[in-house]
Amino acid sequence: MVYLDAFSYQEINYLNETITNMGKQIIFIQTEARVEVPKNSLQIQETFQDRLFSPQKIIESAMRLTDLASYQMILVSKDHLKLKSAVHLPISTVLFNENPHIQYNDIGNLPDLKLGNIQEIPELFKKTTGYFSEVLSTYLSQTRKWSESGYIFKFFAHSETTSLEIISGGRYFGPKHSLYESSQLSKRIGKSKNATSQDNLFYKIFLSIIKNINDVQNVDGITRVPSRPEKKDRLAPIVNLLSKKLGISDLSSNLSCKHNYPPHKNLKKEQRFINVKDQFSASLHNSLEHVVLIDDVFTTGATMLECAKELHNVGIKKVTGLVLGVNQFADEFMDRSILCEKCGGKLHLILNNKNYSAFYGCAEYQKHGCPTLSYGDGLNRMVTENLIDLVNTNEEF
Repeated sequence: MVYLDAFSYQEINYLNETITNMGKQIIFIQTEARVEVPKNSLQIQETFQDRLFSPQKIIESAMRLTDLASYQMILVSKDHLKLKSAVHLPISTVLFNENPHIQYNDIGNLPDLKLGNIQEIPELFKKTTGYFSEVLSTYLSQTRKWSESGYIFKFFAHSETTSLEIISGGRYFGPKHSLYESSQLSKRIGKSKNATSQDNLFYKIFLSIIKNINDVQNVDGITRVPSRPEKKDRLAPIVNLLSKKLGISDLSSNLSCKHNYPPHKNLKKEQRFINVKDQFSASLHNSLEHVVLIDDVFTTGATMLECAKELHNVGIKKVTGLVLGVNQFADEFMDRSILCEKCGGKLHLILNNKNYSAFYGCAEYQKHGCPTLSYGDGLNRMVTENLIDLVNTNEEF
């Protein structure tokens, strides 16, 4: 399904011909300014209500036209606003934009992929892929990863004194997000707060992305957003491994947090920036051109920007931020869940303590002997049982 606004006629023809030749169906969504499309193409007209509220009615119309379930569809647009409300619906979303950077105001509602080459859109039917951190942290079995490759995305974050380019390997879904129980990356980041079991996996993810950064501009050093003094400096061991492998300076000892500032939880964006102001200290004996600053999750960027400011102040010319995932806004009205066939309790995504595999089980699966599901089987149920049901929707808005 392709929103037509901003697509050229050449792009429309390319997508129509390529996708239909693959034996797939393509539906063009006409917006306010009607666009010419190939003859006999399937088309849906976007209404004012669709623009104002949600594309669900458009998706329902496409389901009736094709007799497909929503999870079998991909919604494509060049306009992030068209996808913001769709990312919470049971449909795949793709932002096609040749600009390598995502707008900062859009990072909390990211689509399933951002592509910059139109030829990559038909390729989505040929391979299983996603954002790099999410792909590499997803294990279908004890040894089998979902995939070995994926996409990264970039954006710029700003404070009053600092501008910073951020590179992210994926998205982070918090416990209140409807996709939390589907995301191994999110579960692994949560587990890493109090354990080191995910360090080697995260090291490999960071390593691959830093090599990519180094291909563009030589990286001289690496550090992390330091923990508060009362907390364990959990990213420092990963920085040390990266430094040794890449042969670049480990600057963990050159960047520290001075005080136990209050936690950011429940603070608004502006309050977070105030909360960390002047809380970090940097020192440097030798001039460095380019340093990578890592963290696990980017929410507002308050701590990362404050650390970057201190690094700039001691003479580092360029700082690049690198995170495993960007925090995604939850939709409190959305709930995706599956239930235990024995006790009826909700099934949760559980990480195996002995290896990197994951499975689904209810809260009492050990106590009551309830059955568990493999990650693949559980995810399949999560997708097929939480779809748009035409039986319970009305024809009219």
